[in-house]
Amino acid sequence: MEFVQENQAFRHYNAAGEVDAEITYTLEEEGVIGADHTFVDPSLRGQGVARQLVERLAVYAREEKLKKFAQFVRT
Repeated sequence: MEFVQENQAFRHYNAAGEVDAEITYTLEEEGVIGADHTFVDPSLRGQGVARQLVERLAVYAREEKLKKFAQFVRT
């Protein structure tokens, strides 16, 4: 699944151009990223989309050399 990075978020858009999956994040302090919200449309649930979102954010954090995440997110 392809995710678009925009406005401190990674999002997936359906064919109608609507967000059907997203993870948003904040830069908590210098060099620390925190995941603060996830959403997966019911039509995509049970397919591992939330895990893919978290993994994409983890890749971004590594690329940017950021410490990660909010405690409720495991990678």
